[in-house]
Amino acid sequence: MSSKVRKQAWWMTRQELGRDWLQWIWTLLFTAYAAIMCGASMHEALKDKGYTLMGDNFFLIFVPFLGFFFSRRSFRYLQEDSYTQMLAYMRRIPVPVDALLLNRIIQMLITFVINGIAFFSLIYVAALRGEQFGLSGVLAFTIMWIGYGLFINSIYFYWEFNCSGKRYFVQTMALMLFTLLVSLLAAMFDQNLIKITLQQSADYGLLSPIMWGMLLIAAASLTISFKLTRRQLLIRDLS
Repeated sequence: MSSKVRKQAWWMTRQELGRDWLQWIWTLLFTAYAAIMCGASMHEALKDKGYTLMGDNFFLIFVPFLGFFFSRRSFRYLQEDSYTQMLAYMRRIPVPVDALLLNRIIQMLITFVINGIAFFSLIYVAALRGEQFGLSGVLAFTIMWIGYGLFINSIYFYWEFNCSGKRYFVQTMALMLFTLLVSLLAAMFDQNLIKITLQQSADYGLLSPIMWGMLLIAAASLTISFKLTRRQLLIRDLS
């Protein structure tokens, strides 16, 4: 990938993320809401009060949304098929496909960093502060779940560029249903995903095999998703 493409992608990222600071307020408010919900359920789960299903499901659903910046386009993708309209416009300019896709990856990573700091800081205050967690344990727990979020976002990334708004919505609902089933299965086998990841983080810190495994899965899935999305986008009919 040429330096010109990287510069174009970075310019697009700055334009989109800096266009409307009000959208950042909405994004951070949603992040705070998600953190409060997850923190409350996590606090109860750590006390063995039977909130395993709810706590796991909140994390599985909310963490991937830390990679989303809530712009007007993201709010209106269902009514206006705004992603397809944006792609058609970019093709007319034209903007190189690589720059467009790299821009989305950069946006995702920046948003994950900002939202992740806010989200997991609130999680720490709400549920982990009294658990005598060390810094390495907190960081491992955070990175582990962000790795999961990046993996799920690699799926959203492909859908965003290759599906209509209605299809994107249906597939997103199906993915959320799947995460609910995962939580349900974990609860049926008396397992708690939050406790498992917390225990791994506490025991191994930044050497946690699950953490590094999730990061490798995230990196591989984003790479594969980028290549598949690029190939499909080059031949997609946007009319």
